[in-house]
Amino acid sequence: MDGPIAISTEDFALYHDLIRILRDRKEAFVSVPLGQPVPDNVSVLICAPAENALTPFPRKVSAVDAWSAVIKALCMRDGTDGGLLVIGVDPGMMSGYALVLRGRTIDSGTVSKPEDLRPLLSSTMDSISPSRTVLRIGHGDPVNRDRCTRSLYALVDEVQVVDESRTSGKSPTDHIDAAETIARCEGEGLADVPVIRHSPGSLRELQRVSRRISGHVTISTALAEDVAHGRLSMEEAIKAQRLRAEAHRRGSS
Repeated sequence: MDGPIAISTEDFALYHDLIRILRDRKEAFVSVPLGQPVPDNVSVLICAPAENALTPFPRKVSAVDAWSAVIKALCMRDGTDGGLLVIGVDPGMMSGYALVLRGRTIDSGTVSKPEDLRPLLSSTMDSISPSRTVLRIGHGDPVNRDRCTRSLYALVDEVQVVDESRTSGKSPTDHIDAAETIARCEGEGLADVPVIRHSPGSLRELQRVSRRISGHVTISTALAEDVAHGRLSMEEAIKAQRLRAEAHRRGSS
């Protein structure tokens, strides 16, 4: 049923979070007072768990949190709830992701480090209970690719590595578009959790990135290794390098 989503709650914070998310996604919605009849054209009703029984409606979502509730409601409205979920990931220093459920993109965005993917996506996956989940990840940037894969490996049923050179229409600068393109391409199956390996060249690339981000600071090889393994973010490594440089200057004076 392609109708508006109704919100029926007296939880002030939840109400405004739901409105903000639905407006950001340009989704139609209506407000329904608790206990009042729901308009016939409404597709799904969202309420707080404690208010679940106060407004009768056959298609209802109890909102533990606003974001997951909206995703669940959209899947229920579109009839995609419980189907095959494909997670597309464009790995990099700023990794893009796209969640495609039964052919429809239900969520997308970027994360500042690969390890952020797991907590971000696990709550969404719990809310829609897919029948099967496949991770499709771009083959480029091996260190961040393997970090992304390790972050999500236990959450998915299958991992496929996609040769991005065979994809079409992918913008090299738009990580979200790239992730959605990757999600829609078959890849080669990955049997085991990857071991993160970095080459001298990959560490030099991280040092180059540190100069680009900071303007002048080049992180040490040891700090680059920490970034490569996810022990530090790039921002934390740059800060540590600055502190070391300042301590060295003070010791020399």
